[in-house]
Amino acid sequence: MIIDAHHHLWTADYQWLTALDLFGPQRLMAGSDWPVCELVATYDEAWTALHACLGELSPDERTAVLADTAIRTYALEVGS
Repeated sequence: MIIDAHHHLWTADYQWLTALDLFGPQRLMAGSDWPVCELVATYDEAWTALHACLGELSPDERTAVLADTAIRTYALEVGS
């Protein structure tokens, strides 16, 4: 999200709310374009922005974005 935006106008809110509205948390997946994102923000700033967006979600919705969608999409075996 960060690198695609106009650097001087970038905020996570607009892109996040649009994606959340269009797809819902069960179809969103956290990711990073590191190290490319460091052209406009540090890695910590990028993840801080993501976690700020996730703060409005329920615990189950946060888990969906941070883990469950990737597990389901890539058919990952997780557990024991």
